[in-house]
Amino acid sequence: MFAFEKSIKTFAGGVSFALSNRFGGVSKKPYESLNLGFNVGDEKHLVEQNLQIAFSAFCALQTKSKPAKSLAYLTQIHSTQGVSVSRAIGGIANLGEGDFLLTNRKDCALLVLVADCNPVLLYDKCNNALSLIHAGRAGVFGKICMRALESMREHFGTHARDVYAFVGVGIRECCYEVGSEISSYVAQIATDSKHIQETEAFLTTREDRTYLNLQAMLESEFRELGIGESEFMQGCSCCDKSFFSYRREGTTGRFGLFGRLL
Repeated sequence: MFAFEKSIKTFAGGVSFALSNRFGGVSKKPYESLNLGFNVGDEKHLVEQNLQIAFSAFCALQTKSKPAKSLAYLTQIHSTQGVSVSRAIGGIANLGEGDFLLTNRKDCALLVLVADCNPVLLYDKCNNALSLIHAGRAGVFGKICMRALESMREHFGTHARDVYAFVGVGIRECCYEVGSEISSYVAQIATDSKHIQETEAFLTTREDRTYLNLQAMLESEFRELGIGESEFMQGCSCCDKSFFSYRREGTTGRFGLFGRLL
């Protein structure tokens, strides 16, 4: 059900989060079994059951806290847009289009979905505020983590130095082969941001093929933003068959990062 789970307690409250895998649900092939994504071809009623199963299991992890009353997620569109959860919502709710969520409410859990993209959590330890981010190639290129941090600063007064960042499993440079157009664009990004020396970290070449390292790009962005602390989960979603992978399977499900404030 969950490949990773963690809780952090702070003087302001805390955060609990967990990354699901593909096991423990009710979906059939090729979405077996804990597919959490609606827009991938799976049967709607099975996805609804999977979401309820996973949300209940996530709530059960916080044995010393009141369970979250609701779960918010988005129709993800590979943008840099976000949605703030500032009021109570009911049950499991889709809050519209976007690729990051933020909140300072303890009664609402957040969820972002991936199948090779990077699931990212930003937690403000001083203001007890949270953002979950769907950071695929388009999001990383568009500085979606910076956008989310800006939104947290606007809504909650967040400072980067007070933020803990977590990045879950995504496709890594071992499997993420890209063409010349993307590699040229990445090299230009590094040049424009005055990090040209990091181009070799962002792109590697093996047997005349070029591979993209989104994790290295996120690490660079976190340093540039002044993020106080970061943690990267090891592993590659394309290598590890316990996760859904669009690159490996094409037609497949979605796993997710759940997070809530304590």
